[in-house]
Amino acid sequence: MKEMKHKAIRRKNEYIQALRGLAIAAVVLIHCLQQAEWVLFLRPFLNFAVAMFLFLSGLLTPADKCADISGFYKRRIGKILIPYVLWSCIYLIASRQIDPVVIIKSLCLGTAAAQMYYLLVYAQMVLLTPLIYKALNSKCGWLLWLITPMTLVLREIAVCRGSAMTAVFSVFFGSWLLYYMLGLRWRVIANTLGEHLWTTMCVMVVALALQMISAWYWNKSGNFSVATSQLKVTAMITSLAVIVFAMQMTTLVRGKVSQCHLIILIGDCSYGVYLCHLLVLTCIRKVCELANVPVASVWGALLLWVLTLTVSTAIVRFCQIILPKRLQAVLGFE
Repeated sequence: MKEMKHKAIRRKNEYIQALRGLAIAAVVLIHCLQQAEWVLFLRPFLNFAVAMFLFLSGLLTPADKCADISGFYKRRIGKILIPYVLWSCIYLIASRQIDPVVIIKSLCLGTAAAQMYYLLVYAQMVLLTPLIYKALNSKCGWLLWLITPMTLVLREIAVCRGSAMTAVFSVFFGSWLLYYMLGLRWRVIANTLGEHLWTTMCVMVVALALQMISAWYWNKSGNFSVATSQLKVTAMITSLAVIVFAMQMTTLVRGKVSQCHLIILIGDCSYGVYLCHLLVLTCIRKVCELANVPVASVWGALLLWVLTLTVSTAIVRFCQIILPKRLQAVLGFE
């Protein structure tokens, strides 16, 4: 009986790592894409990535983990901030940025590299976790579920009005809170939703279509960045549908996915890959440029994606094997 329970837990953990692997693969592909019209139809299939990471973080943070608040903060915040500062400095040095004002601003807003904002968002979630649990258990807990939709609506209004402050939304916890809370509350919500896989699939298809229409509209308005952004209401609906769909998968499908050892390996290395992949991508672009290998097409983007994901995963895995645990933690490779 204990052995069967152990196997079930192991399969569950492997499935979660597989979802992480798929999410980081999507993140890397996003950063390999060019500014082209065909990207408008691809990005909706990739925009679930950060939402999935936050959902899984919430899923793996049950209330009892917050009982010792100081210990909880020490473990989580240390794991986030040390690699964040280190890799932000690496990216700033690589970009030859020496202006102190720009450096401070980059560290505060997570703009040292395109992916660094996530670590600040996650740090905010960790700091707020005990309060979120208390608020969700209160009579007004339902109000928390409105924060992310309202924030994204405000962002789109701000973009329409030409506000210069829209970049702040990327690092503001309210833009992402919904996915983290869904993870925190998933065990309760799953019982309510049941296993209506086909309904979820229909919602996902409709949401993808709406996101493509939204992307086309924003691009026609001259804003490619918003067109492909994860911070849109249509992207939020799609991400929620993808998350629910992934969690409603049957035991058989989960078992098959859990046998994909390559995806699980990528998932095991996902945090480190997230931190280092843009540096690896920059180097690979340079090599392709020197070798006269075109990377502006669909096939070029796929080549960059495969090379970047492979090299980044190999670097992280190699460091996991040879480096001491403490140094792995500093690098964010543990």
